[in-house]
Amino acid sequence: MQNKYVGDIGDFGKYVLLKALCLPANGDRDRELSLGVAWYLVPDDDRKGDGSLTEYASLEICDPVLFRQLEEIVAKGQEQRRGVKTVRVKGILPPGTAFYEQRLTFDNMPAIGTTARQARLARRHQWLNEVLEKTESCDLVFVDPDIGLEVRSVQSHHGRGPQYVFFCELRQFRRGQNTPSLIIYQHMTRQGKVDDQIQRRLLQIVEKLEEWATPFALQFRTSRFFFVVPAKAHEDTLLERASRFTKEPWDEHFRLVRLQAP
Repeated sequence: MQNKYVGDIGDFGKYVLLKALCLPANGDRDRELSLGVAWYLVPDDDRKGDGSLTEYASLEICDPVLFRQLEEIVAKGQEQRRGVKTVRVKGILPPGTAFYEQRLTFDNMPAIGTTARQARLARRHQWLNEVLEKTESCDLVFVDPDIGLEVRSVQSHHGRGPQYVFFCELRQFRRGQNTPSLIIYQHMTRQGKVDDQIQRRLLQIVEKLEEWATPFALQFRTSRFFFVVPAKAHEDTLLERASRFTKEPWDEHFRLVRLQAP
């Protein structure tokens, strides 16, 4: 996640989904699920165009309140207000949401050698411990890396490591009967069709996070999707809410993807 993305179309999809999964709707017999947000915040890069997709008036009808909140954040003359802190200050997510807003970065740290590697790993370990402490009472934790789940070519101490979440970190959220459900942001890559990528990752989640229930995914538009990894106590609730959420008017924008049988 980068501060410059706050208020863009990806953010809009992110917040409506989190609210839909946390909050009971009419007729929903289950309680509200408390939310924690681990931004995996990295410094803004200088790529032109990123974070500029803020023209999405066609989505206003789906959630007019959220649309106006984000429109205000990115309004002309207020660009300096864009940032994850604003999401908390403006109350965009449910009351009581726990936010962890510190950057995960290796800026100004040595890059080469065993000592540098150990220092970077220690920095990341400290950052994760703070995340775990901040979200320890949450039913559901949203993990928002800049790109998504780990890849073979990048290790956690590499310069690009903070852009990814690693399975060894996700396993740290285990708390026995109080283990939270996880939602993990993932950006599509160019390696194969979207459905193939989703199925590959769902199988990987099953293998690596076996303490959780069967995961599923929600695809937003074309290039963004969210993996939902339910705690066993939340499995039925989250799947029911996701299924309901992907009906009108959101069926044009979100798609529920279940794990396919081998």
